[in-house]
Amino acid sequence: MRPTPSSASLTRVSVTRHRDWLSGTCAIVTSFALLASCSSSASDSEQSLPPPPTVATTAAPVPTASPTLPPTTVAVPTTTTTTTTTTRAPTVPPTSATTAAATVPPTAATVLELSATGVGLSSFQADPDQSIQYISSILGAPTSDSGWVDAATSPFGVCPGTSVRGVRWGDLLLLYGDLAAADGVRAFFGYSLGSTTRPATGKPGAVRTANGITLGSTVAAVRTAFPDASIVDGTPPTFDLGGSGVGGTISDISQTGVVTSIYGGTGCTS
Repeated sequence: MRPTPSSASLTRVSVTRHRDWLSGTCAIVTSFALLASCSSSASDSEQSLPPPPTVATTAAPVPTASPTLPPTTVAVPTTTTTTTTTTRAPTVPPTSATTAAATVPPTAATVLELSATGVGLSSFQADPDQSIQYISSILGAPTSDSGWVDAATSPFGVCPGTSVRGVRWGDLLLLYGDLAAADGVRAFFGYSLGSTTRPATGKPGAVRTANGITLGSTVAAVRTAFPDASIVDGTPPTFDLGGSGVGGTISDISQTGVVTSIYGGTGCTS
């Protein structure tokens, strides 16, 4: 049988339990106090931290755009080019014939001048083929060509040399031959415009002397154009243009007499 505890024993047990409860309660209170203290310390620590440093931001300067200048217009000088066109006369090609001492320059004239040195640019001593081609380039094809014939019995009279050739363009006659039989060189040696034995045709019209004397010009016009001209009354009457080597025949010696022929160079005798 178990013994019944006594009052003193119960009292001790009660005191012991009460003390243990107090001890536990104190432990709990102490824990809460520690937690509160830690929480306060943490709060104080957060409040005592210095504020983060302020970083000063300096904005980069915005570049200022340069003012826009208006476009400059530069005047470009205008250059005017003048083109000069030069018309050349046909070039006279060389031939297989022996070349005479004088040749025909390649430049042609529109008016053929009868002079003491030849017809236009075809001078005496020019090669026959070159001379004929030059005259033809201005007056057109010849109206007649005798070819080479005996100089002593030619239709133009007795001519110097051994052979002669007469080429006509209307009233204009050019004579070619070998003036010196020894060398046999054929060349242009004389001309005549019009004839006392042939009626004038008036062609070609672009053939005249210096100062414009041509077939049909009056004696008065000859004296005006050439003050030194001599007028000789003969059969037929003749004129000479002041010793220039150009002469001719006239219808009569009066002021109203007219030129019937003009000649130059070496002629043939009838």
